[in-house]
Amino acid sequence: MNQRYIMVRVKHRLRQSLGRFVHSLPLSNDFYGIYALNSAERVGTLAATAEQAIDRLQSSPYQYNVVAATKRHPETDDSDDGSYRRVDPNNPDQQWHIHVFERPDEQGGPVTEVFSHYEYRPLWPPSLRRSREHYWPDYGASYLQGQHCAMVSDLLETHGTYTGDPDRCGSASLAPPSTGDSR
Repeated sequence: MNQRYIMVRVKHRLRQSLGRFVHSLPLSNDFYGIYALNSAERVGTLAATAEQAIDRLQSSPYQYNVVAATKRHPETDDSDDGSYRRVDPNNPDQQWHIHVFERPDEQGGPVTEVFSHYEYRPLWPPSLRRSREHYWPDYGASYLQGQHCAMVSDLLETHGTYTGDPDRCGSASLAPPSTGDSR
């Protein structure tokens, strides 16, 4: 196991513990501590273990996101094996956010499913409104399920299976959130 992967696992355990703690607080059920992803966010599968997938992501513009909510797999309810974000260079107040889940393939070998969405960065620029836009998103307006960057589709096409929607590849326009939450 390489040292970079060990550090990511330490951050990951911290993030998962923080998510469980936040989820245990008497907050609105819509709060961000732990929630299930939607199948519409699946963009493909890497023919790799989570460790190999994480190495590939860490070699790219993606960074481990220690303050992200714990995400649950939409079919298995398993916790994610990692949360990574990439700031959109064309829209620095927005980001692509991906989550990976290792599972066995049909032959019992390891594969890693990749889920992606596009959203406002939570604290950039710093403001209460920006935090609200991130932690209580308006699905379809300030949180676009399945939106991914070209680097992720290239990675999946090269090292696995790309199943994302090509029309959802790249930057996108995010509308300011409405007052309701459509999660």
